Amino acid sequence: MEISEALQQSKEYILNIIASWISEGSGWTVQSVDGHYINVVKYEPIRGSSYIKLPSELRNGKKGLINMKNEDNECFRWCHIRHLNPQNKDPQRIKKSDKEHVNKLNYSGIHFPVTTKQYNKIETQNNININVFGYENKQPYPIYVSKEKHNDHCIELLLITEDKNNHYVLIKDFNRFMRNQTKHNERKHFCMHCLQCFSSERVLNIHKNNCIQINGTQAVNMPDKDNNILKFNNFHKQQPIPFVIYADFEAITEKI
Repeated sequence: MEISEALQQSKEYILNIIASWISEGSGWTVQSVDGHYINVVKYEPIRGSSYIKLPSELRNGKKGLINMKNEDNECFRWCHIRHLNPQNKDPQRIKKSDKEHVNKLNYSGIHFPVTTKQYNKIETQNNININVFGYENKQPYPIYVSKEKHNDHCIELLLITEDKNNHYVLIKDFNRFMRNQTKHNERKHFCMHCLQCFSSERVLNIHKNNCIQINGTQAVNMPDKDNNILKFNNFHKQQPIPFVIYADFEAITEKI
């Protein structure tokens, strides 16, 4: 019934546009409309399911990833458990001690495979921050970055895809995972919102106050009352230029 109504509405919309176009004196005449159609696509949200092998470039142990070898659709929860129950030997295998943690987590009302709409509910029920990243054409990108304030617990996950199958992988060390994104050789610190790289934790924390992805807009910090004079001191960073033009466009404003 809804499809029939949508077709009828789209038909009327097209006829109204044609009538309006002709009435404006286009000089054209529409003899007939031979047919029209509407595409209906079923929406299927991103969700993680059974085990998938990591892309070849991510299989290096130095990437800081743990790919849980689950045989069910609960890879999200197994990653959560591995985060709380780290293992030095074969961390990708689900062990007896891991199964004991299942009842310690609150996944009530959560349906597997876990979809993006359930992230915040899992955070609230388990007092944890969840950050999820995608991976396409060898480039990571943020899917979900937590807005919760559970500072004691934070988990990062990578969602990989193979055909129609999706799978969550635990990111044990986010900075190690992102390391090859820049040529900087020293310790790297990445912003999880915009994925920019910084040389130290201190510089990263300063950036967070200005990050557009975090604040929604570019942050503007006005000078203090006692220090309201801005000075330029880095003269050695100036670039020589052959000429400079200062244009005052108010000078060409026409009088009314």
